Amino acid sequence: MGRREPPRTLMEQNRRLCGAICLCQLTAVLSSVSLIYLSVAVYMPSHRAFHSGFAATPVMCQTQRTNDVNNCNWASCGEWCLTKTTGFCPQMHVAVRQNATDLLLSNCSSLSNVSCPPADPTSVKRYNCNQGSECDELHGVFNCSLGHCGNYSERFLCHYKADGVVLNTEKDNMKLNGFFECNRSICTKIKRPFSCDRYCPKITTTSMNVFLMYEDSLFTGECREAFALNQARGGEPGVPVEPTEVWHEDRSGGALLASCLSVVRVGNNSLRATDCLNGTVLDEKLIPQPYMNFTTFWSLYGGSSRPLDPEGRFLPPQRALTIYNHSRLYINLEGCVNTLRGECRDFLASHGRDGANQTAQSRFPCYYHPDDSFMAIARFDLDKTLRELLIATVVPTVLFVVSFVTLVCITKYVTVDDAGRMQCTLCSALCGGCGGGAGRQDDSDGPGPESLLMNSKHQRSSHGGLPGAPPGAPPATAPGLDLAMDSPLIIPVRLSVSAPASAPTSAPASAESVRRAEAAALSAVQATGREAVYVELSDPAGLGAAAELARAARAKQVGPDKAAEDFGSSGVDTITTKPG
Repeated sequence: MGRREPPRTLMEQNRRLCGAICLCQLTAVLSSVSLIYLSVAVYMPSHRAFHSGFAATPVMCQTQRTNDVNNCNWASCGEWCLTKTTGFCPQMHVAVRQNATDLLLSNCSSLSNVSCPPADPTSVKRYNCNQGSECDELHGVFNCSLGHCGNYSERFLCHYKADGVVLNTEKDNMKLNGFFECNRSICTKIKRPFSCDRYCPKITTTSMNVFLMYEDSLFTGECREAFALNQARGGEPGVPVEPTEVWHEDRSGGALLASCLSVVRVGNNSLRATDCLNGTVLDEKLIPQPYMNFTTFWSLYGGSSRPLDPEGRFLPPQRALTIYNHSRLYINLEGCVNTLRGECRDFLASHGRDGANQTAQSRFPCYYHPDDSFMAIARFDLDKTLRELLIATVVPTVLFVVSFVTLVCITKYVTVDDAGRMQCTLCSALCGGCGGGAGRQDDSDGPGPESLLMNSKHQRSSHGGLPGAPPGAPPATAPGLDLAMDSPLIIPVRLSVSAPASAPTSAPASAESVRRAEAAALSAVQATGREAVYVELSDPAGLGAAAELARAARAKQVGPDKAAEDFGSSGVDTITTKPG
């Protein structure tokens, strides 16, 4: 009966090699995709920034007009740079000018800050006149729509004339559309356009000689003197100067009024103001006592015709600093952002105030092109652009190159044998067979004999015939043991044990002999690092010699061929090595 190949189990792939291949493939794909995306998000915008010609020194922009339209052909800010702006479409126009004067006011007392923020018409209290007698006690100006009315009088002081149709809120509630003056349940329509002033706190004027506006607030105080820290030069950039007195309470002949970007208190008796312009001196007799409202202050400030510095070097009028009267404002050179966090709405809120309804205009640093008034941009930092470009270029490029080279090396030096085992030939050459799952392992790392898969059967001796048989004679039929073993962690070992001619043909190999032979062959494989060991013993009693052979091979780190020479008289007929 011919020899039949024993069943083989596919061993587990080398985890380190598989993990390295998967990691390198993932890194290569992600880095290549990043390079493609960053070409639009970083590389092209960076190239445009470096060749844009915009001045790197910021100037000041002041919003003149803001529109919020739909389906526009341009927008000051778009939420995604890869698509055209649709829907939300703010359009802002600004005046571009040089920076004004920084002020330091000293020896101040009675400092106070009064704020008058813009009123929100949508936050007024609303009434539903369609529900019974809810609108029987209305008083003031109301903005109504189909019987739902908002009380404007709680936020605004309106100047109007009610001369339209008279309606009853209980009977004609569905006809309440537009602005009405209501007295209890009787409402009279306001037909003509009218104006309203928002309610603001009163401004204390007693003993005050300094009034500095910033945004929608007013800083007041009684100060001794004011010093300028820089000097304006018209349309050219200003220059810093030593603190220069520009106003004194005794020598200037009036109160100081100016509009600034920011005003902060320094210590207990000083103020620091930035970008102050339109400085004027107002006769203190013209200032109402002891209080005045914001409307009166705006009227006095706008009507004052006495400049603080007639030469225009300190706190000059805005027209003397203007570079461009009208330019489009963009958030950056691309006019868009990729954060998808509602950044454009925040940009509109902070940069889009155009001075409507007696509110302060947005004022902020910006960048301009010296030879082109078409656009101004709010964000322009070449140093930051360079840093982002270097990071976006170096990181994905290095990752792609390293992962690609690693994959090429793996393709060249990692092979897979017929049994599906991965082997690293380069690792074997460098560390003596430590790669690709063929590395040495000590006895504590490998599985014991019990974990091996074993199939046993009686057959002829694998070395062709019994000792003493003539050449060409048919193989002997002495019973023996053919043991095939595969392990998920240790490479395969084939072991064949057959009885000599003098042994009884009916004597099977004992279980103890099989166990000892199995342990000896496994130890030989672990010690030598060979792909497979084929051990043939003609005498079951020689199994002890095979174990000694394995221990010697482990100690001397030599192949079993060499070890066989040392134990040639131990009853071992043949010990050979073959590829798996």
